Amino acid sequence: MFHIEKNVIQPTIQEQVVKKTLAIGFFLFICVLIYLANTQTQNPVAPLVYAIPYGDKLGHFILYGVLALLVNFATGFTHFRSLRFPSLSIYLQLGSIVVLSFALAEELSQAYFPLRTLDAFDALFDVLGVGLFTWISAAIADLKKRQLIGGRNNDSIK
Repeated sequence: MFHIEKNVIQPTIQEQVVKKTLAIGFFLFICVLIYLANTQTQNPVAPLVYAIPYGDKLGHFILYGVLALLVNFATGFTHFRSLRFPSLSIYLQLGSIVVLSFALAEELSQAYFPLRTLDAFDALFDVLGVGLFTWISAAIADLKKRQLIGGRNNDSIK
């Protein structure tokens, strides 16, 4: 029912390294935040987060959304093409699926840490953040694809 499709965007090796480094670095940053929360270690970000109303939820939304965007860039906007629902295909990006799986697994793992609280609203904001930033990355991928195709058409005319 699904076919993996890579967009026609072919970045240079330097661009690939930068994109992958950003995605991995941001993932490691989130892992450090998770470790600090799991161990109740002093977290320099926590006072800022809790000073903002609903800062925890906003943090989940932004952190996992930005991670999805970065991983989508790093994977070249690779997505699953649905044979049954082709208009949905661009939103089934591999990076977003991986990030959402990680986010939900991390949320569920909180049930096994006595210092953490499993919160369905945290999971909801993870999903909403990944969803919005997936839509943004799909729009960027579509724009880049159109520019690339437009550039090819203009080159063939010259």
